[in-house]
Amino acid sequence: MRLHFTKGLLYVFAIPLILGQIDVQAESMVFVSAVSVGTQTQRSQPPTAQQTANQMRQQGKTAIATARVLRNQHGIKLIQAVRILKNAGYNINQITTALKTVYQATARMTAQALKAAGYSAMQVGSVLKEIYKMSVRGVLGTLKQVKYSIDRLTEYLKNIAKIKPRDAIQMLKQHFTLENIARVMKSVYRRFADDLIADFKDLGYTVYQIAGAIKKAYNFTAPQMAKALRAGGFTLKQIAAALKKQFQLSADAMARTLKAAGYGITDIVNTLRSQYYSITASNLAKALKAAGYSLDQVAQAIKTAYNLNAREFVSTLK
Repeated sequence: MRLHFTKGLLYVFAIPLILGQIDVQAESMVFVSAVSVGTQTQRSQPPTAQQTANQMRQQGKTAIATARVLRNQHGIKLIQAVRILKNAGYNINQITTALKTVYQATARMTAQALKAAGYSAMQVGSVLKEIYKMSVRGVLGTLKQVKYSIDRLTEYLKNIAKIKPRDAIQMLKQHFTLENIARVMKSVYRRFADDLIADFKDLGYTVYQIAGAIKKAYNFTAPQMAKALRAGGFTLKQIAAALKKQFQLSADAMARTLKAAGYGITDIVNTLRSQYYSITASNLAKALKAAGYSLDQVAQAIKTAYNLNAREFVSTLK
């Protein structure tokens, strides 16, 4: 009985120990299994679109082949494809060819996607002309549609398309105001004001349009404007009319401006009388004196212009 009792006790105490060992082993197996499954899951994750593009680029695959995989296997859209291909190391020509071939992108779609990826108007304009076989005017219109600024478009015309200033003005005037054109002709083409005035004049712009654009682009004073318009080939009558409108000049200010621009007293007298119809001889004399002419010069000019008798002449000079 004792032996059986002892054996019974042994069984009683041994069974929990054995069961506990089994539980520990089971937990260990579950933990190991979980780690194994997690590792396997991590290793089996598919590569990202960028990783795929990078690998294909390293393997020497073309941008077209890479773009086709990005579209078909990763569902990558046009704009995102440009960024991925660019980051993988493909150049803009290769990317543009891929967009045109794989995505059937139009020139405008391509320009928009390239702009979104940070390419300049000069870069985009260059590949549009080369790969899409567009004319310079066509490229300019497309770049304008995707909202490149006039400054960037003018840089393309000058540096990539090698367009001369006057031809560039012809192209830009279809899209921009004369004031903006004058500004970029100065900043990008480094055009002198008198040369630009001559360009505008030959292209048919009026003296009023030209004076307004030049004033704003070059920040000219009235005397500077008078000199530039004179160098650009406009007559004194045209210049005075433009100055009066753009600068709101009084008769005194007009006399000073024309004298500073190099015009003689006779021309100034005739101009003041034509531009300020109600000006009296007395007011004209005052304007000439304000411009710095001597009393003798003023007297002779007034007497000649108005054909005054002695009494009227003396009254004028008071």
